[in-house]
Amino acid sequence: MSVIQAIILGVVQAVTGFLPIGSSGNITIVSHIIGVDQLDLMFLCVLRLGTLVALALNFYPLLFRLAKETGGMCSDCVRKVRTSFGHNDENVRVLSNNNRRFVFLLMISLIFTLIIGANICTITEIMCGNLLATGMGLLVTALLLFVSSFMNENNKTAKEAKAVDAIIIGAFEGFSAFIGISHIGMSFASGIMSGFNSKFLKKYCYILSICTIIAAFVFEGFHSGSFIPYAGLLPALIGFLVSAVLSTLIMRFAMRLLKRKNTFKFAIYCIAAGVLSMILYLI
Repeated sequence: MSVIQAIILGVVQAVTGFLPIGSSGNITIVSHIIGVDQLDLMFLCVLRLGTLVALALNFYPLLFRLAKETGGMCSDCVRKVRTSFGHNDENVRVLSNNNRRFVFLLMISLIFTLIIGANICTITEIMCGNLLATGMGLLVTALLLFVSSFMNENNKTAKEAKAVDAIIIGAFEGFSAFIGISHIGMSFASGIMSGFNSKFLKKYCYILSICTIIAAFVFEGFHSGSFIPYAGLLPALIGFLVSAVLSTLIMRFAMRLLKRKNTFKFAIYCIAAGVLSMILYLI
């Protein structure tokens, strides 16, 4: 992979990383058009680390609060156990505020994402770069976005959410480990269908995305036996830097586009991209 090709793919990741249109699918299509010889899963994970940098910079106040509440939850769990053995620690409420409920739901979603994603990973490694599989993944994303576009938006937030809601979002997020399926698209659309408020859901999806990007990078590194992509260290580093810088610059604009009323438009885009991928496969 040349430096120019790495820059182009970094730009594609930055533009598509915050939207429910399958960044991996778009990168696969563009890599085929610009003549990339071999696209591997670790290179996609490295590009997503650029998106991770932008998300961390944008959400660091919330991330700090959630980390603090996680520590408090662990402490209260210990106190709860002590109470059950006769110690006088009364009125211990582990889920005492909305931030703690957010963390609790996030943990449940992440568990199911990791279970499903880990089982799909081997298939994804084989199919990475395959235009037919990419097209199928984009069409799956389009279907879910299309269905969610007809759902009425409700006002459910962390306060009203149940564990089953987190399981649904986490499970759908897990299936996005397959090439071409959008992790933002799956989590956002399934959240809309579960009755979540889109403002809360957007925040939840992006925080969950931070967790899954880290998990995917670590898992793929150990699973493949190397954290250096097949393309080489230099192209990976350049792609990461381009993705990180451009993602940081355009993030706020891109995030404003993630709304329930836009899911139908995103579905149309995914259909067009999926069909294009399949046509390129046949040519």
